[in-house]
Amino acid sequence: MRTLGKIVKGIGIVLGGLVLLLVITIATVWMNPGWVLTSERVSGWIAPLVRFERAPGTDPAIPLVDFSIRTEGWIRRSIEIRLAPGCYSAAGFEACLEKANLGFSFRLSRSKVVRLTALDLVDVHATRATLKPNPKAAPEEPKSPPTDAFGYLNYLDRDFRWGPFKVLVDRFEMPSAKLDASAKIESVDATHAGKEESPKLALDVNADTPDFAAGLHGTLFQEGKKIVLPTGSATFRTKVKEKEDRIALNGEVNATYTLDSGDLDAGFAVNWRDPVAEIELLRVENGRIRLRKNELSARATLKALLRGKTPLGRLPLLVLDVGASVRPPESDGIRPIDVDLLIDSYRFAGVKAESDLAVTLVPRKSGTELRYRKGSLSVRCDDFAKTVRILSRTAWAVPVPFNVFSGPLDFHTEPFRVSEGKTVIPARFKSDLKSDEQALAAEAAVDLTLAKNALAPETLKVAATLGKVRFRLPDYEPLAPTPTLARDKRIVRYDPKNPRPTPSPSPAPARAGAPGLAVLLDVQGPPGSIELLNRYFKPELAGSIDLKTDPKDGALRGKIEVTSPFDIRYVNRSFRLDRFEVVLHPALEMNARISMERAGYHVFADLHQKDGRTQITLGSEPPLQESEIVSLILYGMPMNSISSEETRSVGSTQAAMGSEALGIFSFFAFASTPVEAVYYDPKTQTYSAVVRLPGGLVASIGSSWENEKQVALTKSLGGHWAISTELIKDPSGVDRGGTLLRWRKSY
Repeated sequence: MRTLGKIVKGIGIVLGGLVLLLVITIATVWMNPGWVLTSERVSGWIAPLVRFERAPGTDPAIPLVDFSIRTEGWIRRSIEIRLAPGCYSAAGFEACLEKANLGFSFRLSRSKVVRLTALDLVDVHATRATLKPNPKAAPEEPKSPPTDAFGYLNYLDRDFRWGPFKVLVDRFEMPSAKLDASAKIESVDATHAGKEESPKLALDVNADTPDFAAGLHGTLFQEGKKIVLPTGSATFRTKVKEKEDRIALNGEVNATYTLDSGDLDAGFAVNWRDPVAEIELLRVENGRIRLRKNELSARATLKALLRGKTPLGRLPLLVLDVGASVRPPESDGIRPIDVDLLIDSYRFAGVKAESDLAVTLVPRKSGTELRYRKGSLSVRCDDFAKTVRILSRTAWAVPVPFNVFSGPLDFHTEPFRVSEGKTVIPARFKSDLKSDEQALAAEAAVDLTLAKNALAPETLKVAATLGKVRFRLPDYEPLAPTPTLARDKRIVRYDPKNPRPTPSPSPAPARAGAPGLAVLLDVQGPPGSIELLNRYFKPELAGSIDLKTDPKDGALRGKIEVTSPFDIRYVNRSFRLDRFEVVLHPALEMNARISMERAGYHVFADLHQKDGRTQITLGSEPPLQESEIVSLILYGMPMNSISSEETRSVGSTQAAMGSEALGIFSFFAFASTPVEAVYYDPKTQTYSAVVRLPGGLVASIGSSWENEKQVALTKSLGGHWAISTELIKDPSGVDRGGTLLRWRKSY
């Protein structure tokens, strides 16, 4: 036992001696670091880590790093570093330095190990700096947000100060982002700045890319235990897609950092002129950012100056208060973010809008989780006629036919519902607009469902009930060529800033697994809830609607039908629309029955259209053969009273109906318009027709009335002269046309 005790005692003496020797060595090195940290040793340590090309004309005997360290008492040290001129590169970063002199002081600290007490000297001039991605570097895993975004500032000593400071970067490049920038940060009156008095720093940073340009300018100085940026200016300009002019944002910024507590307070304001045609200026005012040890918050007021003058003066500002704050971390280390949006009250032109929304965002690797705390939006108009009157002749003018309405409008959200992690945002809309002969009375319930704990919308459910929807249709020639035919693709609007239209890029493919928005519609309108007025309808077209989306396959099913028969009168001819309905099964089908009185006969036709083909069944009282009925429809006379040319037109019309080439609207046209001739080509199963329109116009229609390929209009000028214009769509889909002055004479 004595022997074992002696061994243990000896080991203890040896270990104690080693520890004492280590402590003495560390203390000796700490008190005299220059014995170990020489320029040669530091250069040798750094040389394998970087690739270095010495600047031409420099002395090769100069070490890569001129390193010196001074001792200032037991806990304070000062270090000076001078890098040899040349180009350095490591880890994807390259810099060519003409000068790089650094001096800083630090002290030992109980909480942070060391604290930086001063930047005694910063004098750096880089002619070029380039940041390139390292192809050998493995992609990093996503990291959780840091608990303190500005935590490194806490390593500054409470009595931190800086001496002469100058950083000049002639050109900074980032090829991956096509970024080209320059920076200049230097002391103001640096020659009078000693170690006990920190100078002011002038900031001048500019960046440019093909897509944007930005700049930051200001003055930074130390005031007691605070680092202050009293005023600074920022500019940002970028291009909008398909626009040559750049968006210009001008901002102001100020900031204060407190050395004692590590708190950061910053204020900002931003102006954005002409963001869109309807808005003259967007301005962010009273912007504040506060950073505390475990707190980060921001708040700002967004003001939009609407463009246009009204009888009451300029349109008022739209004011939106926006706030966000970061909460302390939850059990999983994630910090939730509270966001608030508030429109206190917006009143103008009879419109009142209010909003109060509060949500919490939780950023996770799988996506952003959304939690609603409260939310409301209300837009109400008590007198729509007043709104129309005030907004007339402005960019916000109410278009026809709504500009003749008066009455209230109301849209508001109801309390949000959360069930099984899904958030439902219910909204309600009500309209009771009226005019002398028009009306828009309807109610709608809208429910937007967001996916479980996510921002993505999942389902939009709309249930609308039509009370009375009554509109007067414009007075147009229903049998004249449709507006789409009047467009000639050879006529192009010329824009001097964009002389050639650029083809729109093909849409990007949807991401795999990205859920789409399911839209579920339920539109109900009882018989007579829809009324359309027109000079050709006697008395009016009255209908109903019943459409629903099948939740199983997302297909729309239901029907729209005319609920009261009415007469259509045109060019001294008339017929009655007894029944008309559009049915979705979900395939589109149309059914109609029209009847007319011709030469003492009651003639009727049942039409059924599906998949672009139309079946027509003719009948009459008393019963007649089909050819006789067609003759009565086209010419108002039986077969024995028409010419041989008209007889051929009757046969062509019968053949077109038998091959299902004649559509519903073509049949309407033949029933209501004086027809001169009809021609049918059985090989192509297409027809052409010549009809006489009001005002002495003669129209020639080719192919079909539903899908015209050729339209020609002829107007007699008297005598043998006539003017004719035509539009032909060739097989490639290009519109070709022309206008001719014709001379005609019959022999």
